[in-house]
Amino acid sequence: MHPAALLDAGQDMRYAMLLCLMIPALAHALGTLFYSPAERRLQGRAVEVYRLEGIVKRSAGRSVAWINGRAVFDNDPDFPALGIYSDHILLNGVIIRPGESKEVPKGKPESRNRP
Repeated sequence: MHPAALLDAGQDMRYAMLLCLMIPALAHALGTLFYSPAERRLQGRAVEVYRLEGIVKRSAGRSVAWINGRAVFDNDPDFPALGIYSDHILLNGVIIRPGESKEVPKGKPESRNRP
C-alpha cells in the first residue's frame, strides 16, 4: 500500500470519529425544533407526574383532591401551590382535570390564585 494512501485512511478515520462525537450534539439541537416553547422551558427542569383521580369541592369545609391515590386537602403542607376547583386542580401553575396525568415542574411554587 502506498504511504499516501495510509495517510488518507488515517485522516478519514479521524473525520469519522469527529463526526461520531458531533452527532449527539447535532441531534439535540435539531430535536428542540420539534418542541413547543412550553416544552422547551420544561427541558432541563425536574418534573414529577401527577394523576388526578377525583375532586370534592365543598362550599363549607375543606375540599379534597385525590392525587396519585392519596387524599390531599386544602392547605396541605406537601402541596403548597395547590388550588382545588370544582372541575380541576391547579398544581404549580399546571391545570389537571380528573382522569388526567400531567408532568408538573418542581421548584418555586406559583400562586394558587391563578384561574
